[in-house]
Amino acid sequence: MKHLFFTSLIAILFAACGGETSDIKKDTSKVAEEKKVVPVEKNDPIQDETSATLSPLETVTSFIKELGDKEFVAAFARQSVKKWGDFKQFSSLKAFGGIWSTDIINIEERPSENGKAVIYAEVSYKDEVNGDDVFKQNFYLEKKAGKWLITDMKLVKK
Repeated sequence: MKHLFFTSLIAILFAACGGETSDIKKDTSKVAEEKKVVPVEKNDPIQDETSATLSPLETVTSFIKELGDKEFVAAFARQSVKKWGDFKQFSSLKAFGGIWSTDIINIEERPSENGKAVIYAEVSYKDEVNGDDVFKQNFYLEKKAGKWLITDMKLVKK
């Protein structure tokens, strides 16, 4: 009796699937087609078509705003500062991860040479871990692979 019940159950399930298992394979292949992975360069976590056209001033402005919006992947992609470490270190609470708001008080491009750029910024940072403060900073940028990247930052005055 049990054997008849299970055989009937299997027949009902098989019929509910349309009697063919090939439909299931077709459906999963459609899902696989929709989830194509786009390769991302190791040092470029975001693929921003406009980042190559940003000026040094726009790059720093975007970086500061992205920190305030907690868009750490985008901010990380705008810099190559070795002392800030990898993405995990960069976005940690000990570094930039505690920032929840930024307000640019003043920002301007300073004279520079040798194809490099210096951007002076006075910024108010709201940081739930390290405390809120206003910093005057110089951001140093270089053009690498066609886009401006922050290569260093120094405090001018706190």
